[in-house]
Amino acid sequence: MKIISGCNKLPAGKIKLKLDFHVSREARKKYKINSSLYSLYGSLIISDFSKAREIASEINKKRKENGEDNAAVTAGEINALGLLHEIFHYLIRLYEHEINPKVFDKELKYLSSNMGENNLEGLMNGFIGRFPSPEVYAGRMTAEDYKKGYSENKPNREVIVEELILLYLQNNNPAALRLKELF
Repeated sequence: MKIISGCNKLPAGKIKLKLDFHVSREARKKYKINSSLYSLYGSLIISDFSKAREIASEINKKRKENGEDNAAVTAGEINALGLLHEIFHYLIRLYEHEINPKVFDKELKYLSSNMGENNLEGLMNGFIGRFPSPEVYAGRMTAEDYKKGYSENKPNREVIVEELILLYLQNNNPAALRLKELF
């Protein structure tokens, strides 16, 4: 097994995929989240700290209204969760570039043959419905068009599989428990 050592292995200009920290449609509406909190572009993680503070404030306000005073969150927790998400994206890019090129193309073929194409499409449609890309959420693109499209040089179907993996990690991270409703 090849060990990845250091973040300088991924050529900055080689991977230009912009990935966003996904928040569920319900949480976007409930907490008025209309823009990206974090995104990964190449080797740069971009975060919006003021937006994290606004979201933490909105979450705490809504929870207080519902009598959940002990469930307050901080902007730091939101920042940490978003940064972890984007660091995982970066590590996946590094793995894909250095160790296993076309890993998500292979994974889609594997899933299709083991789940069946209809079940795979259902899984993808469910993900897009619950966690729409910014374009789909804003109504600038349909879910079907998104699945057929690309984010930079990567098919969106592969992006969805990657996001499903990260969603699994988020849902199983005990440190993210108080923010679970976001995802």
